[in-house]
Formats: sequence, structure tokens, C-alpha cells
Amino acid sequence: MITIRDEQMAVLRADAEERSTESRIRELPRSLRAIHPRRCESLDEAEVEAWVHEAIEVARSHGFTRFDELARYVHLTFVAGHRDLHARDGCGWVRAILSWEEEPEVRLSALETRARKEFA
Repeated sequence: MITIRDEQMAVLRADAEERSTESRIRELPRSLRAIHPRRCESLDEAEVEAWVHEAIEVARSHGFTRFDELARYVHLTFVAGHRDLHARDGCGWVRAILSWEEEPEVRLSALETRARKEFA
């Protein structure tokens, strides 16, 4: 009989979650093309993929790790129309919210709420 310790199970779960997240990230460009056809019509496949990966890197640098967090941040950049939303002039509010020491859900909700006002 093999006994798997809780610590080992945690490592296995984390690995499975990471693989699932990476697999789902690969599907994001296709999903975004369906959700944002106008935004994507002037972008080729490689450009959409680059946009997604750049936005994910920014999201990860601000502590977003779960797929839903990453996808929401990427979606936000598409809604705004700026892959470098965090660095744009006039978007200091994005940098301010990203710098909060709150849980990712709180920061994402605040970003989405403000974006609805800014980019409506």
C-alpha cells in the first residue's frame, strides 16, 4: 500500500491546477475573438496571442494567479482597448488599484467597476 502525505497531495494539486490554467490560457485568444470581434478584426492571430500574454504577465506581476483572475484582467484590457492599460497616460487609477494590498478579487472588482465608467 502506498501512502501519500498531505504535503505531497498539495504539490500534485498545485501542479494539476497550473497545467489546467495554462491549457485554458491557450484558449483565451479564440474566446476573445468571439467576445470582441471588432477589437480583434484589425489584429492577426499572433497579435491577439501577444496581447493576451502581455496582459497575463502584467496580471501575474500584480498577484493574480488563478485562471479566472487572469482572464478577467485580459478581458479588461480588451474592453479598454489598451494592452498596456496599466501604463497608459490617464489610467493612473489602474496603477493605483493594482497597488492596493487587497485580495485579487477586491482589486479586480474595483478595476471592473471603474472601467465601466471610464470605457462605457
